Amino acid sequence: MTKGFFALLFLLMFIVSLPGCATEGQERSPFEEVNTLEGLQLQAKPGTITPTGMTVVFCNTTERDDFIYGVWFCIEEKRDGGWYTIPPLLEEYKVVGGGPTVGYEVPSASAIQSGVSNEMEYDWTLPFGTLEPGMYRLLTIVNGMAERPNSKDYFMTAEFSIGTTDS
Repeated sequence: MTKGFFALLFLLMFIVSLPGCATEGQERSPFEEVNTLEGLQLQAKPGTITPTGMTVVFCNTTERDDFIYGVWFCIEEKRDGGWYTIPPLLEEYKVVGGGPTVGYEVPSASAIQSGVSNEMEYDWTLPFGTLEPGMYRLLTIVNGMAERPNSKDYFMTAEFSIGTTDS
C-alpha cells in the first residue's frame, strides 16, 4: 500500500470524526483548503449548468504535465456563509476519492495551445439526486504525479448556482 493511500485513509477517518454543524442533514464541509495550486483552475462551463449536472473545465497554465483527476466528486451547498456537504445517495461516494476508479490527465500549457482545456461532464443524479435552487460547488481531487512517492492531492472546486439570478 502506498503512503498516499494511508494519507487518504487518515483523512477519511478524520472527516468521519468531525462534529457536524448539521443543516437539513448536511454537515459543514471539511474541505477548507481548496484551489491552492497556482496555475490550475476548475470552472463551471457557462450554459451547461442544470439541476442534474454540468460540464467543468480544467485549465492548466503551469508547465507541469503530470496532473491527473478521476471521476469522484462531491457537491456542497452554500448556506449562512459556509459550505455544507450534500450527503451522497451511493455508499461509494461517501469515501473521499471513492466511486469508479478512472484517471484522466490534465494537459499542461506546454502540451496544448494557450486557452485549450480539458472538459469533464458530471451527472450527479445517481450519487446526489436533483439539486434545488441555490449556490453550490463541485469538489474533486487533482493529483500531482511527479511528486511521487509523496504525491499530493489538491482539492479543486467549481462554484455554480441553480435557479438563481447568478446562474
